[in-house]
Amino acid sequence: MSTNAPTRPSAHPAPIALGERVRKAARALYHLLGSMRFAVAILVIVALAACIGSIVPQNAGPAAYVSQYGTTWTAVLVFLGMTDVYHASWFGALLVVMSTSTAICVVRNTPAMLRQVFDRQDQVNRKFVETLPCRVRFRHDAGEAALLATLMPALRRERFRVATRRTADGALLVAARRGGARRVGYILTHAAIVLITVAAFLDSDLAVRGRVLAGLQQIETRDLPVDAVPPSSVLPAGTLSYRGQLTLAEGESASNAIVPIGDGYLVQPLPFTVRLHRFHIERYPNGQPRDFVSDLEIQLPGQPPTRHALRVNHPLAEHGVTLYQSGFADGGSTLNLRMLSRTGAAVPLAATVGSDVPLLIDNAPWTFQASDLRMDNIQDTGNAPAQGLLRRYLEGRSGTVADLGPTIEYVLRDPAGQPRTMVTYLRPLTFGGDRYFVSGVRRADGEGYEYIRVPVDADGSATTFERFERQLQDPAARQRAARRILAKPSAEMADVAARALEVFAHDGSPGIAALVEATVPEAERGAATTLLSGLVVRAARALAAEDDEQGPQDASARRRLQDLLNAHDDMVASDAPAWALAGTVSQRAASGLQVARRGGDALLIVSLSMLAIGVWLLYAVRERRLWLWWDPASRVAVAGLRANRKMPGLEAELAAWLAPLGPLPPVDAGNRDLSEPS
Repeated sequence: MSTNAPTRPSAHPAPIALGERVRKAARALYHLLGSMRFAVAILVIVALAACIGSIVPQNAGPAAYVSQYGTTWTAVLVFLGMTDVYHASWFGALLVVMSTSTAICVVRNTPAMLRQVFDRQDQVNRKFVETLPCRVRFRHDAGEAALLATLMPALRRERFRVATRRTADGALLVAARRGGARRVGYILTHAAIVLITVAAFLDSDLAVRGRVLAGLQQIETRDLPVDAVPPSSVLPAGTLSYRGQLTLAEGESASNAIVPIGDGYLVQPLPFTVRLHRFHIERYPNGQPRDFVSDLEIQLPGQPPTRHALRVNHPLAEHGVTLYQSGFADGGSTLNLRMLSRTGAAVPLAATVGSDVPLLIDNAPWTFQASDLRMDNIQDTGNAPAQGLLRRYLEGRSGTVADLGPTIEYVLRDPAGQPRTMVTYLRPLTFGGDRYFVSGVRRADGEGYEYIRVPVDADGSATTFERFERQLQDPAARQRAARRILAKPSAEMADVAARALEVFAHDGSPGIAALVEATVPEAERGAATTLLSGLVVRAARALAAEDDEQGPQDASARRRLQDLLNAHDDMVASDAPAWALAGTVSQRAASGLQVARRGGDALLIVSLSMLAIGVWLLYAVRERRLWLWWDPASRVAVAGLRANRKMPGLEAELAAWLAPLGPLPPVDAGNRDLSEPS
């Protein structure tokens, strides 16, 4: 007797193997990605994400985002990558999902669509034809041979593919079709979308970033000459795609581009050497820029150099690399300037744009750095800038534009490294018939400049102002001037006048007002201000002249004296320790080039061609299917027409294609009249 008890079924089913679960999940994911509903949903999401790139300014400076959105929302936008949507990782992931979904749809539907293109669909029955919305029943007594001899050539002339079949009950079926290439248009259109996405990834910096992530390249953050960049930061010459920058001064050549990435850069060797011969700006007759042109020389290894003119919106393609004119700058122009300090001391200064020059001001070590030189400073007289000084200069000018002449922008750094940004117009500007040297100091809020306007002497120099400032800063000269202006000089009045001059020398006219407010009772301040201001004007007149000018002055002399006082007040208000008064320059321009190599260009051209052909096939090709069922016993025929979508006019098309058969006698009153709407 066996002791083995029967096995009872387990209450818990055996766990599904891990591999089976993975396969089920993969199949579910495949079907999800391949569903039309998911494809439409992901396409809408990509469109919304692209709209963000149109609404939120892209790649603007942090200050612009903070000004528009505030600190909190700026941090949110930067964290979500919305300040550079099209290069954000999540946007790239969306594109990958969209292209994958579209690719699965194409793979799944292409075989069926290709079968439909070549399917004659001659396996239908009479009931199918009689249920078509666009149909007609009629008698045809001429026989099968006459029917085929008349209808077949007519349909073939209309580019129908025609097939005939004899059914089991002896009836004749004619199946005709045209416009099957429309299905090919669907395949080409969706395949092109996938290929365009692939080409976009190939054209991006994905290869460069991939090398960095893989540890094959190290981002360089130091400001080094190209020759000193370590090999780990130099990309291979055959990099698939990149976008770099190249700045050349006139006469310079280079064979490497700088590829910005992250917080640093990589160096990309170019397959040629590019040399800048000349950069120039072409202008309209009114002086406005028309085009920016770089005269380049390209030399491939072992080949003679070739000359090219690179213009805006006219890129130059050479050996798989495209050059774009993207900007211009100063390439190291030489400056010979005359610097004037607040003490009235004028010293010559030789500098180069872009380099630092040590400068001793009042025995303190300052640094002069010229940041830019503009030889042409064209201003629209009808749209004068907001600054009052330039507005007054431009208003009333003849013509629509005015050239303010060469302009230098520079920075003076004090011994602690604090900068003062300044600008000087090297050509005197004319106000009210008098000429002035004009310089500006940028305001603390960064909006506009505070201008210093120094009167120009008849010989084109500023000697009078320089002497006036030297005398004004000299205590002995101030004391002499104070004694000279008093008809009955006394020690007390001379001290008052000298004190007023001293305050004016250091603090200008606002200093006189502050002195009166601090030392004179309120009821007497008006008279005191008038007295001290008069003393300052008379003493200033004595300082500015070599001889005693106590007698009456003409209007021109009084205006020149007022210009000196105003210039001194401007200088005090600007708090500028020194500024460039005038000088000569030797310009050397530089051109900014964008260097790009796009590895997906060939694929992009193919995919765009596919897209154009596919869209044309979808919208230009009309698919039509016609069936005719004829019963030789009853001599009754049923013809029907179907299109790829419901549209008016199908009855007229069917009537036109059956017209070679002649009049169509009706079978009974229940027939569908071709003139009725479907």
